[in-house]
Amino acid sequence: MNIRTYFGNQLIKNKIFLFTLMIMIVVSGVSIIAVQVATVIYEDRIYSESAQVLNLSSGSIDNQLRRIEDLTFRMISDKTVQRYLIESKRDQNAYERFKTKDVLMERLLDQSRQERPVASVQMNDALGGELQMSVTSRYRIDTSEAVRLAREAGGSVVWVPSSEPNVLLAAREVRQMQDLSLEHLGTLILYLDMNRLVDTTLDLTGDRMFMIEYAGQHLLSTNPEKTDALLGQPLTERQGYRIGTLDGQAYFITHLTSKYQNFTYYNILPYGSIFNQSKMIKYGLLGLYGLLFLVAIYLGRLAGRTISRPLERLTDKMKLVQKGHIDPAELFQDNNLNADETGQLHRHFRLMLETINELIRENYAKQLAINESEYKALQAQINPHFLYNTLESINWMAKVNKQQDISTMVQALGSLLRSIIGKKEPLITIEEEMRILHHYITIQQMRFGERLVFRCSDDPLLTEYYIPKLTIQPVVENTIQHGLEAMSGVCTIDLTFLAEEEHIEIIIRDNGPGIDEETLGAIAEGKVVSKGTGIGLANIRDRISLLFGPAYGVTVESTPGEGTTVRIRIPYSLEGEHV
Repeated sequence: MNIRTYFGNQLIKNKIFLFTLMIMIVVSGVSIIAVQVATVIYEDRIYSESAQVLNLSSGSIDNQLRRIEDLTFRMISDKTVQRYLIESKRDQNAYERFKTKDVLMERLLDQSRQERPVASVQMNDALGGELQMSVTSRYRIDTSEAVRLAREAGGSVVWVPSSEPNVLLAAREVRQMQDLSLEHLGTLILYLDMNRLVDTTLDLTGDRMFMIEYAGQHLLSTNPEKTDALLGQPLTERQGYRIGTLDGQAYFITHLTSKYQNFTYYNILPYGSIFNQSKMIKYGLLGLYGLLFLVAIYLGRLAGRTISRPLERLTDKMKLVQKGHIDPAELFQDNNLNADETGQLHRHFRLMLETINELIRENYAKQLAINESEYKALQAQINPHFLYNTLESINWMAKVNKQQDISTMVQALGSLLRSIIGKKEPLITIEEEMRILHHYITIQQMRFGERLVFRCSDDPLLTEYYIPKLTIQPVVENTIQHGLEAMSGVCTIDLTFLAEEEHIEIIIRDNGPGIDEETLGAIAEGKVVSKGTGIGLANIRDRISLLFGPAYGVTVESTPGEGTTVRIRIPYSLEGEHV
């Protein structure tokens, strides 16, 4: 059983319920997809805003680092710094050495104060001496790796993570610029306090965390314990976001790799604080859709019952009618019917029952009348039997008195009456029709003698087909009345049967006075009534058309002074085929 058949076999209330269910399933599915898409769009929007903030933050930090880089260049190219570093390479007594270092560090300290993130300044001279002066803080850090990297960089600044939290070293080799000899004079190292650097550029209030990673180490982290899990993780793209777990909590993590020094910046936001509202909206909408789904299902079931209940009551009434209870007053005791289609069905069904009851009463009355008519018809059969018996008595009396003409005429008349009155069927065989015609011709030949000549060329193969009773005989009777009686000579009547492809044609010709065009028109319109049996040509034509269709009937052809030809067309109709 396919779905269409299953759905078609359901009750109306179930169809409405199933239809409502399917609509709500589709609507709910679309709604859930829409909520999911809206959530994704919201997350993308949050990412876009977070990425924009991270871009601004990283740009600000990169600009600050560039300023630090410019500061290191100014410091190593300063003439005072260059002069005192050159002097530190010569042999000096203790006082001169102290004086040189003091002037040098004072000059470096003055320049470093131009940038707030610089916490300390260190200068290693060419002889291996190390001199560190604090701006805001002093650190004890092994800087040998920074010195090595600075020498390898050949005068470019290098950024080196330190063992101190949130401290970044900016190291740069100092070369002699006098005479462009580029001789090694020492190494400049700036200690950058990353917290101060970030504070000057970013707002890190609330639960937001910020981290700068370089070479798998923290350059800065507002919460190192939680952000350690992010160190060294491979990144498939320069910029992106993900939802990760740090210390058992979900965070929205946005990252960006700087184009300046391959620093990776992380902007880390608590997932719950950002998406709680989104979750509330999402779950609220899903709950609302679920509630609407249940309400729609309930209303669909209620609507189905409201529509089907009157139809079920009407079905019950029809079943009672099927069992024989057809009294409208008994079936429709409640008159509180709605004005909708179901109420109209109830009212029309009641009217139909009232009409059926009325027809039953009328049919019962007609049946009584038919029975009475049949009784009277039985009584009326006494008269034909009395007539047949009387004619039979005259026939025997004529035979006894040897009056053969009278006997023949009376016998033909009795046979004619029996054929006409005794046959009740509307159709008889051509053979039976010809028998009636021969009885009639016998009587007329006894009447007119030699003035009437009747010739018949009937086809024995056609006599088994059916024809309406009294079809040929009235035509011959009209020929005798309007032809023979109107002429003084001999009237010849020829009867011919023609077997066509789809029908039989019966032709009656006479040599009478003929018929003018006006009379032919009146005959075609049925305005001419026969003088004999009362069966005219129009009556014969109508009966044939009614029984066999408009393609069959009677046509008359006549020329005044030359006679008349009547053509009767009927189909090949055997017993059981006629209407």
